[in-house]
Amino acid sequence: MPTALTVATALTEQGQSVRVVDPVWALPVSDDLVAEARRAHRVVVLEDNLVSGGIGSAVSLALQQAGVDVPVRPFGIPKDFLDHASRGQVLAEIGLSPDAILAALAD
Repeated sequence: MPTALTVATALTEQGQSVRVVDPVWALPVSDDLVAEARRAHRVVVLEDNLVSGGIGSAVSLALQQAGVDVPVRPFGIPKDFLDHASRGQVLAEIGLSPDAILAALAD
């Protein structure tokens, strides 16, 4: 959650409207989360888990099934063998640091 808040603060400072949502549970994707996404221009999902088959995928599917046409950008751990390092080093290497996420969202 601290990473999401750091990213949200930086995006807000750039003039973007941001809402951070921390669902009580990931699955099933709640109707409230779908309703929030319906009002968004894009949805960014940050997860400290595998991105393949993770909550980002579930959110994308729930939005698609609800007819919500908004891009979803998931960030998570890739399905790769990761080098051993400190947690911070690994997160930076796989693009889960606030700076890496901001750079990816600027593209």
